[in-house]
Amino acid sequence: TASWTDNDSGGTVKGTGTSTRVAFWSASDTLSSNADLYWDNTNNRLGVGLTSPSAPLHVVTSTDLSDALILEFAGTYQGGPYQTFQYNEGGAAPSESGDLIGGIRARAAYAAGTYAGYSTAIEFRNDAAISSTSAPGRIEFYTTSAASVTPVERLRINSSGNAIFTGLVSGITPTANANFATKAYVDAHPDGTVKGTGTATRVAFWSASDTL
Repeated sequence: TASWTDNDSGGTVKGTGTSTRVAFWSASDTLSSNADLYWDNTNNRLGVGLTSPSAPLHVVTSTDLSDALILEFAGTYQGGPYQTFQYNEGGAAPSESGDLIGGIRARAAYAAGTYAGYSTAIEFRNDAAISSTSAPGRIEFYTTSAASVTPVERLRINSSGNAIFTGLVSGITPTANANFATKAYVDAHPDGTVKGTGTATRVAFWSASDTL
């Protein structure tokens, strides 16, 4: 336990603190701390709601169905805030095709505080080499099958706006595009192709075992 004293004639700063906790003003002349604000000075990590953060910012809430993070724009213009992912590749080599820029992943513990893998993910990647005048990107969607802990890519939207179904059958690779505004064409199996064409705004249905 520590205390702070201002020896200047301006007055005394009161309060006590605990090592590793973040200090804050609880009154105009008093510093306090809270167990839910933890600073890991060795690894430069901030924990909110826990004392062992495993990321630069680690937030834990015990309130069911609550928001752990809210980004709100309170200005006078029409539009809300972005959550921006930036990838700098060490500040040296230019980012290349296929590089992961950022993503969102989800997982659930199978025992208290114990995780095996991620159940779903969305990844943002470069779709080709980038430059000061070109930044082609793609979005990849992943899910994990039962009896597995490894997410598999199911759907990709590339820089041309085409949707590529990559996981309708386990083990296939992306080979065909489906631009939903003009056609439906999906490679569903290495040994056979789902055939057919479509018209924008119409619902697709199976007219044969391999035809939409």
